Amino acid sequence: TTVTLDTELSGRLQPIREAQVVARATGVVQKRLFTEGSYVKQGQPLFQIDNAPYVANLETAQASLATAQANLAKANADVTRYRPLVQANAISKQEFDAAIAQQRLASAQVKSANAAIKTAKINVGYAYVTAPIAGHIGKALVTEGALVSQTTGTPLALIQQTDSLYVDLSQSAATVLKLRQAMASGQLQTIEGQV
Repeated sequence: TTVTLDTELSGRLQPIREAQVVARATGVVQKRLFTEGSYVKQGQPLFQIDNAPYVANLETAQASLATAQANLAKANADVTRYRPLVQANAISKQEFDAAIAQQRLASAQVKSANAAIKTAKINVGYAYVTAPIAGHIGKALVTEGALVSQTTGTPLALIQQTDSLYVDLSQSAATVLKLRQAMASGQLQTIEGQV
């Protein structure tokens, strides 16, 4: 007679996507902005890290830009003033070349200051930790007052998408090998292609 072979396997449900929220800024956690175990949306603020040092760096970069722009304005004025003078041989070509070099240096300093402002703004933004994906967030792994680090990537929380789940079953390789051998020898048969 035909007998159905049943096997009970232990399994676990796994989320389709999982994201570990880590610190991208170094500082002290000031606030937790979510409820543990709740559903969070992608981009939702989760933690506030002290951003005072990053704001200060941004202000320093903005001051450097103002200085570089003032230097560039002076260099541009010097070049404009020296151009007719060098053509009239009223100043040396060397002085005019030095003014052009100073103008190029000032222009490069403006570009460098603008890049420093962009970097400082990015770092200010990193102090607000947001959800990388939507899903259910677990327990906060840090509390207010904890020092987190960008260099070590301090874990802050874990978000799991559970709209659909994977079922992870485990069976020993020896058992699977025996079943395959029994099917190959004809001792066992599959029913409608099911193993």
